[in-house]
Amino acid sequence: MRRIPCPERDDWQATAEAAGFDFHTPDGERYWDERAYYAFSLDEIECQIEAPTGEIHAMCLELVERAMGDENVLRRLKIPPACWPILTESWQRDDATLYGRFDFSFDGRGPAKLLEYNADTPTSIFEAAVFQWTWLEQAAARQIIPKNADQFNAIHDRLIERWRQIAPGAHLHLTGSYDNPEDAVTLNYLEDTAHQAGLATTALAIE
Repeated sequence: MRRIPCPERDDWQATAEAAGFDFHTPDGERYWDERAYYAFSLDEIECQIEAPTGEIHAMCLELVERAMGDENVLRRLKIPPACWPILTESWQRDDATLYGRFDFSFDGRGPAKLLEYNADTPTSIFEAAVFQWTWLEQAAARQIIPKNADQFNAIHDRLIERWRQIAPGAHLHLTGSYDNPEDAVTLNYLEDTAHQAGLATTALAIE
C-alpha cells in the first residue's frame, strides 16, 4: 500500500455540488480530500481486506445468533428489552439486509483490523459509490493518475443487484431527515438505485 500525493481537480467543488454533494467542506473543514490517493496490490485487496471483511461479517452474525438466545448479551449490548421480540422475530424470519459499512485500520503489513461496523443506515455510500468513481474517471482523463488505474469498487452495481434480490418489483418507502444534507444525499442515492432495480418508491421525511 502506498499513499501517493496528487493535485486535486480545480473544479472538484463545482462537480460535487452539481452532483448534490454540497457538504464537502462543512464549517470550512475538508470532508472530501483528493490531494492524495492510495495504491494497493491485488493481494492486499483480496487477501488482507476482502477476506477479513467476509470473516468479520460472519463473526458479527454469529454474535447476533448468540444474542438472540441470551438476554445477558442483549443487556450488555444495551438493547432495550422492548426491542427484543422484534429482533428475535426478524432473525428467525431471516429478514434481508441491504448494506453496512466496516471501518477498518489497515497498515499494509497485515490483515485489516475492525474499528467499527456501522450496519444501521451508514452514510458515506454516495461518496464511495458515485463521487469516488467520478474522481477516478476524471483524474485518469486529466492525467492526475495513471490511465489504467482502477478501483476495487462495485458498490453501485451490487446495490442494484441486492434490491432485485430482496424486493423485486416492490414498492419501497424510505424515511429519514431530509433537512440533513448528508442524510438526504444518502436517501436520494438509495432511492435512485432502487429505481434502477425496478422498484417504485415513496420518500417520507421522518418529521
